[in-house]
Amino acid sequence: MAVRSKSRRSPAKGGLLHDPAAGQRGRRLSPDAGPRRRSVAARPNGARLLLLDDDVHVLRTIAKVLTRAGYVVDAFSDATQALEMLGATHGGYEVLITDRTMPTMSGLEVAHQAHARYPALSIVLLSGAVQEGDRESAELAAVVSKPIEAEALVAEIERVLSVAAPH
Repeated sequence: MAVRSKSRRSPAKGGLLHDPAAGQRGRRLSPDAGPRRRSVAARPNGARLLLLDDDVHVLRTIAKVLTRAGYVVDAFSDATQALEMLGATHGGYEVLITDRTMPTMSGLEVAHQAHARYPALSIVLLSGAVQEGDRESAELAAVVSKPIEAEALVAEIERVLSVAAPH
């Protein structure tokens, strides 16, 4: 199922992002609380991100945070559909962000298939179930544990993009 990143729904219940000012067990942030890119002109069209998470509430929240940060986000809750979109765009994304644990295909399998077809694609594993050895995968540009603050997620995507950018 594809999810549009311009969702007007309420934030995820028990979702991905939390407010650092509210302490470790802080209240959950609304997607509207995510950071906004200050220099959108530096990237007028925004980097294209392909986002995959089987939890639709988390998916919408992440998509909205990243969209508000200036990125163009195509979000999917189904791994097969996400891989089909990647193929249909001929790898036209700068970053693939995938959850690790999903019902039909793991994020690691998605990463493997995406990397095999598009080795220059940066892949970020974003999961509450990071396992030993995930960080050593050569296919992954980054491994990020949930929950994560909105600003930290955007900063990690920026880091991945800066490493992948041609010099």
